[in-house]
Amino acid sequence: MTTQQHVTNHTRAGKRGKMLECPHCHHTWNAGHFAWSGFQCVKCITMVDKQDWLIAPVLVLDKEAMRRVAAGLPAKYSADMTDAEYNEYLKTLDFESCG
Repeated sequence: MTTQQHVTNHTRAGKRGKMLECPHCHHTWNAGHFAWSGFQCVKCITMVDKQDWLIAPVLVLDKEAMRRVAAGLPAKYSADMTDAEYNEYLKTLDFESCG
């Protein structure tokens, strides 16, 4: 298992920005530049220094997962789901195509 890297003075955003993750609440957002020394997380309202932000892992989704995300549903099952979220997730699965 790889550990997430922290933002450093050498971190660059690139053309499409860089996804960052709050170390407190794990909310992700896209940073377009790094011309700042700290940033307040919009979810948990905690002020976080630049070097404390984590670089979020890049997710590659298949077409079925992208369809579920576009519909506002989870891309895949998560142990953190509530029963209602899990039931909604099950409705998105295509069991007929399994055989």
